[in-house]
Amino acid sequence: MRIFMVSLLLLCLAETANSKTEIKPTEHVPTQDVSLEDTRQIDKLESQFAVIRDYNDDFLSIVIWALSALGALTVVLIGFNWVQSSRVLKNEIKSIKNDLEGSIRDSSRELSERIDEKLAEVDKNLRKVAGEVSEEKISKVRGRIRRLSADVLDLQYESLSADVKRWQKRPVPINAVSVSGNLIDCAISIGYDWKISGAINILNESLDLLKESGDQIGVQELNELEAKVEKIPDSHKTAKAAILKRLEEMHKR
Repeated sequence: MRIFMVSLLLLCLAETANSKTEIKPTEHVPTQDVSLEDTRQIDKLESQFAVIRDYNDDFLSIVIWALSALGALTVVLIGFNWVQSSRVLKNEIKSIKNDLEGSIRDSSRELSERIDEKLAEVDKNLRKVAGEVSEEKISKVRGRIRRLSADVLDLQYESLSADVKRWQKRPVPINAVSVSGNLIDCAISIGYDWKISGAINILNESLDLLKESGDQIGVQELNELEAKVEKIPDSHKTAKAAILKRLEEMHKR
């Protein structure tokens, strides 16, 4: 804004100077009463007027050149500012994406660690009680533990499924694929074919969404996902092979 105001002021000054300095020389009409000395004075004034006009033209040229330079500089500054803003925005988006991915991995890891700790604690208590109770009571306790473990895995499966759906709706396909891999692990731990089939379908949906978005998974995350898919039982051999083929194509990109 300041640059444009300065430019406008210079233009106004130039116009004012032009209007003041454009003095039309008086036409010399020789008469019988005009002496030779007067004629010389008139010629001298005319030459001075010509010099003034030349100075005025030079001044206007300088002002126009300055205004052109200011205009070009303004365009360059606007373009530079736009490029810088675009770079900052891309860096912010990348930083937010990395933070979200890290948060998801940390939450999943923390949940797995808590489940392992609880199971280890239950197993420890079971071994402690084993020497104090009869075989019949031990069998009952083991049955309860298995049911408890199954319930925990069911809760984990439902939680991971909800997480995947949430990331698919946002959409953040990279996170959806990552959580889908954890869902595959959980379904395999449960052991029900219908849950494994459901997890496979959810993973395929996430991979489709990733392909549509054009995003790419890191090499390490892709290797971890392949390792999880390799654990799928042979009863789902066809679906397993199809997913591995898709992951192999992603490696080649």
